[in-house]
Amino acid sequence: MKYGSFWKDRTRLTSLMSMDDVVQVNQVCFLIIIRCQFLVDTSDKKNRVSNHSAVVNRLADKHIFSCYHKKFNQEQGKEKDPTFFLQRNSTKPYHIDYCFVSADLFSRLQHVEIGTYDKWITKSDHVPVIVEFE
Repeated sequence: MKYGSFWKDRTRLTSLMSMDDVVQVNQVCFLIIIRCQFLVDTSDKKNRVSNHSAVVNRLADKHIFSCYHKKFNQEQGKEKDPTFFLQRNSTKPYHIDYCFVSADLFSRLQHVEIGTYDKWITKSDHVPVIVEFE
């Protein structure tokens, strides 16, 4: 999928894979990894079924969690470590990159790291979300 079409359509996780598909996969396979980038309205409007909180809650209902948030007990939307810097500007940080995994795989999680601005900004406006499992 091209970046432009992703942004233009406001495509979201529910468009890429319906939650019913995730449930079905979860019943067959115990190890699930969903690596994604949420481009969401930061107001997280309550009347939208597809807002960030709704997607995260639906994944949690299926025992699928963000490695970073669960490991460091971080609240969604209040992350201390950004993954994206708008216009490569250090004063415009956002956390929009995620690695969601099933509970079974989370139990094997050994390490989560968010790359630093200083090390990665010359390469991208995003820094990596690095996860390591046993």
